[in-house]
Amino acid sequence: MGDLLGRQANTRQGFRELLSGGEPVLAPGAYDAMSARLVEAAGFPAVYMSGFGVTASLLGRPDIGLLGMSEMAQTARRIVAASADDIEKAASALAGERVLFSWGEGGRTPPTSIGQLREWGFSVVIFPIAALLASVAATRLVLARIGEDGTPIQAMAGLPDMAEFFGIIGLDEVDELGRRFGRG
Repeated sequence: MGDLLGRQANTRQGFRELLSGGEPVLAPGAYDAMSARLVEAAGFPAVYMSGFGVTASLLGRPDIGLLGMSEMAQTARRIVAASADDIEKAASALAGERVLFSWGEGGRTPPTSIGQLREWGFSVVIFPIAALLASVAATRLVLARIGEDGTPIQAMAGLPDMAEFFGIIGLDEVDELGRRFGRG
């Protein structure tokens, strides 16, 4: 993952190289820069930008054309800036090839194993809204606990503490930049 200090992760691979590896490339859907950072931090080699997820995240509505190309492009730029994924290379690598399987979480996708997808010849498996659905479920649980107890104390188990959260969003990088340029 690229960071604010200009360093690139040691694990960055070209998308074509990933496709030639013989195994399907698992690419969870990201709906904003934060979810892209989490997907990459979880070790996935590719991040898929989910139009449905972006629309739900920005507007709280389904993807029925409410967002224009400029909003989607802005989100894509933020996701690319947050991750090592190269959308242009991915698009050219997939041009004219039947290699992509979109796993419609909670939709009509039949239960299919990764082995079956491999046998069918799929090279990339995307999970458009799994992270977004998990976020909705977790948010509901925390809000319910706050509503019942008046505080989030009982909901904190299993959640990242502030130090971990600051690490995820790159606060240490911002602090380092402040030290480098005399504002820390």
